[in-house]
This record gives sequence, structure tokens and C-alpha cells, in this order.
Amino acid sequence: MKTLNLFDWSKIAYVARGLLVGVIVGIVVSLFRVSIETMLTIMRDVYAFAGNNPIWIVPLIVGIAIIAFIIAIMIRDEPDIKGSGIQDIEGQLHGVLKLNWLSILWRKFVGGVLSIGSGLALGREGPSI
Repeated sequence: MKTLNLFDWSKIAYVARGLLVGVIVGIVVSLFRVSIETMLTIMRDVYAFAGNNPIWIVPLIVGIAIIAFIIAIMIRDEPDIKGSGIQDIEGQLHGVLKLNWLSILWRKFVGGVLSIGSGLALGREGPSI
């Protein structure tokens, strides 16, 4: 006797995984945006302070150079963090690329917050991909 199968559990599993991925990505991107806004607020105060106290301009420049050095080291260690990530996603979907997503995620997150948060003219959309 045939049983009536109301649900295709494989499709439900795909939907559940999609929901889980969506929630996790939403949390990561929200943390990214909040981190950037926080750093921009701090840097705005630092720039205003340095503008009113010129003796602090040199330490500010040194601090920004240190941030650039940290980002350069992260790019050296994981070259795949450069760029928007769209090509990387396409390459993975086509089976051409195999990337270490966790290594890329945290470096892209930290590098994006440091670079955008320190005042570089970059969009937050690219690293969110």
C-alpha cells in the first residue's frame, strides 16, 4: 500500500538551511555595519581632537599607517579578501574555486571595519558579499 507523503523533506531541509544561512549572514552583516559606525564615530572624534591639537597629527598618521600595515599583512596572508567577493562566489558556484570561507570572512570583516572605519572611501556593500 502506498503512503501519502505530504512533505518532501529534502526540500524542507533546503529551505531550513537557507533560513539558517540567511539569519547568520544577517547577523554578520549587521555586526559589520555597527562596527563600522562605531569606528567612524570614534575616528570623527579623533580627527576633531587632532585638528584642535596639531601635536597629535603625527601620532594619528602613525596610527593610520599601522592600520594600513595590518591590512597589508592580512591581504598577504589571504589574498582572496581583496575585492568585492562577487567573482569568488561565482567561481565557487561554478566549481572553479575552493576557498577557505572562515579565513576570508574574519579577515574581510576586520579589514573592512579598519579601512572603512578609519575614513577610507569604500562601500560596505562589497565586503558584505
